[in-house]
Amino acid sequence: MSRRRLPTFRQRLALGFRRLLHGRTALGIHVADHEIVAVRLADRSGRVAVTGYARESVTAGDPHAALCAVAARRRLRAEGTAVSIGGERVATCVGTMPRMTDDELVNAAKYEVWRCGNAEVDEVCYDSAKIEDAGEEMEVLLATAHHSIVLQRSDACAAAGLDATSLCPDSLALAKALRLSGARPGRIAVCDIGPQRIALHVLDAMRTRRALEMPRGDEDGLAARISAAIGGIDELLVCGSAPMNLDIPGVKTSRWNPVAQLQIKLRRDEARDLETQPCRAAVALGVAANRLWPWINLAPV
Repeated sequence: MSRRRLPTFRQRLALGFRRLLHGRTALGIHVADHEIVAVRLADRSGRVAVTGYARESVTAGDPHAALCAVAARRRLRAEGTAVSIGGERVATCVGTMPRMTDDELVNAAKYEVWRCGNAEVDEVCYDSAKIEDAGEEMEVLLATAHHSIVLQRSDACAAAGLDATSLCPDSLALAKALRLSGARPGRIAVCDIGPQRIALHVLDAMRTRRALEMPRGDEDGLAARISAAIGGIDELLVCGSAPMNLDIPGVKTSRWNPVAQLQIKLRRDEARDLETQPCRAAVALGVAANRLWPWINLAPV
């Protein structure tokens, strides 16, 4: 195993000046099937700003060229890089455990991974986080990913010149972005309506429970098709090019802008493109926020 080189005095001094000017910074990269969306966040004394944005196409299912293009952009350089990770071999769950210390939770999480039985403990990377303490019990978030998926994503980032110190599951990133935008995650569905397709993400308190896509079709049956797909949620957050006359009985519907509570320090063309990709940008925002305010990290130690 190679040993990571310590930063030189000049590198530490440069980092100090960047923190003084921009605050803490993190780059979040959402790797999707056909494109990569990258968002750079800066936190200066509690004032959070979007200071970098890029979108690159993925060709033939290989993200290497797109990751290299992101790594080459000077405006996207940050103290740390976080990358999304998803797929069938990445899983998250929320459960109740007896109240315990952080050290005890490490051993308890290992037992839960073994008890679930989806894979041997030594075949997966896993992490856990306390959500809420309630008397003698607490809610715990557990995430696991197969070693092969984690190493594949880490190696792809390293080959592109990106030091990805944080890997965040896709299913958690959107909930993180909701918190960053001031929304209170609960039984919520996020609906991203594009020109031809609709992307739906159904969330519980902390994670995306279900995600699906469907053709947009005609406007008349749009509300009925969304209502049939989301079922059992309290609020529908709509983004993208959606009409605001969606009438779903028993469900509060409102428009959601993932960056409404953030300062935007982008070029005009970047800001316009960011508005056209609200949901994917939100996942990248959540990944970057997971690097600034650590929650779950599946990166190999």
